[in-house]
Amino acid sequence: MSFSTQSILTAAVFLWHGLEGSALYFLITMFLKIFGIVVILDVLFLFYLHDVQSTLQKHRFGARRPLISPARFLKRWETIKARTESGNPSYYKAAILEADALADEMLGEIGYKGGDVGDRLGRILPDQLLSSERLQEAHKIRNRIIHEPDFVLPKEEAEKFLAFYESFFKELELL
Repeated sequence: MSFSTQSILTAAVFLWHGLEGSALYFLITMFLKIFGIVVILDVLFLFYLHDVQSTLQKHRFGARRPLISPARFLKRWETIKARTESGNPSYYKAAILEADALADEMLGEIGYKGGDVGDRLGRILPDQLLSSERLQEAHKIRNRIIHEPDFVLPKEEAEKFLAFYESFFKELELL
C-alpha cells in the first residue's frame, strides 16, 4: 500500500475542514481566547499592583523621581523665588514656607514617609541625599518663621536658604 504526498495532503485538508466545523474545535478556540484575555488582564493587574513605573525609575535613577513636569515645577519655583524681589520681609518668609512645602511634596513623591519635612529628613541616611543637611537647616528656619511671630528674616538670609532648597531640587534633577 503506497501513499503519495498528494493523497496525504488531501486527507489532512479533509480532516482539518472536518475538525474546523466541529464543536470540539469551537470549545478549544473559545477556551484559548478566554485564557489569553485572562492572562493579559493578570499581567496588567500585576503591573498596577507592583507600581512598575516607580520600580523602573528606581532601576534607571537609583531612586524614585518626582512625577512632576519640569515646566510646571519651574513655574512654581520661579514664583517662590520672585517673592524675594518684592522688598517685603513678609514675602521672604512666605518664600521659605512655600519652598519648604514644595520640598515636603517632593520628598513624599520620592518615597520618604513622615508628617512633614522634619520627619522625612529624619528617615534619610547620610549617603542617600547629599543636600539633606542643608535642607534640615532651611527647615529649621521654616520652623522659626512658624513658631516665632516676631522672627526677622533679612533678604540675604532668605536667598541663602532658598539656595539650600534649590540645591535639593537640583539633586532631584528638577532644575
